[in-house]
Amino acid sequence: MKSKVSGSKVSVDKTKCKGCQYCLIYCPKHCFKMSTDVNRHGVHYAEFVGKVECISCGLCAVVCPDCCITVFKGLGDEVYKKVGNTISTWLEGTKEQKEEDL
Repeated sequence: MKSKVSGSKVSVDKTKCKGCQYCLIYCPKHCFKMSTDVNRHGVHYAEFVGKVECISCGLCAVVCPDCCITVFKGLGDEVYKKVGNTISTWLEGTKEQKEEDL
């Protein structure tokens, strides 16, 4: 059973989505819509539909409270690499303090 609804730039884990619609609200390019289907929670989950419009800004992944959105950043025309799907990935950085930072 496939649990992800994927685009070329964004992947949504429909089994984790609770239908908050934050991705719809905050996406600057309006790349999401709510599915007509329901997931295991009985809610309409978000679907990525902006394959052309998406700029891979990652805002959808940051605002998703259920961490079910993964954004891929372009490395060329066809190749994308995974960017963290939670804000903690962006904020974590290195755990060791560098001497020049002290």
